[in-house]
Amino acid sequence: AEAKIFKPDYVLSPWVQEQHRKDAEGCKRIAAEFNEWGKKLQAAGFRFAFHNHDAEFKPIGSTTAQDILIQETDPKLVDFELDLYFVTKVGISTADYLRKYPGRFKLVHMKDISKNSATGFGELPDSSIVPLGDGKIDWPKTLAAAADTGVTHFYVEDESETAPEGIKKSAQYLKTVKF
Repeated sequence: AEAKIFKPDYVLSPWVQEQHRKDAEGCKRIAAEFNEWGKKLQAAGFRFAFHNHDAEFKPIGSTTAQDILIQETDPKLVDFELDLYFVTKVGISTADYLRKYPGRFKLVHMKDISKNSATGFGELPDSSIVPLGDGKIDWPKTLAAAADTGVTHFYVEDESETAPEGIKKSAQYLKTVKF
């Protein structure tokens, strides 16, 4: 009901509880729920999308929760928002992951991760969030992949203590990126 007031394009789910994403069967049940939510939201004039964190990339056998959710959801009903920071945090190329599932990511959260941040699933300090261009992400390659694979919504996100300055620096950097 609240979504109708603001008239957004998307209604997102930002999290799947661990007990539901710890095995393939649980992820498939969540994907089925996402399809149902997508159907209901589509009928109400919205699109449904899921926003990842690093936890969705933990291995489940030879796959991940993120891969299962993408593979088991209907692209006509469910889109995905890729948080580029978390993809990089776990050691995956953002450009390669976008290209792995063309058309599935319609939104991206753009925040960079410091060059000295450890790769993996451990907690990182807020200082690991740096302005775009100051971290590990290859932005020209990532933005080219996003453009090639159908991303339509781009959000600069900075959760650091210096966010106002960081967002300004990120915006300045984006004006210089060629892809």
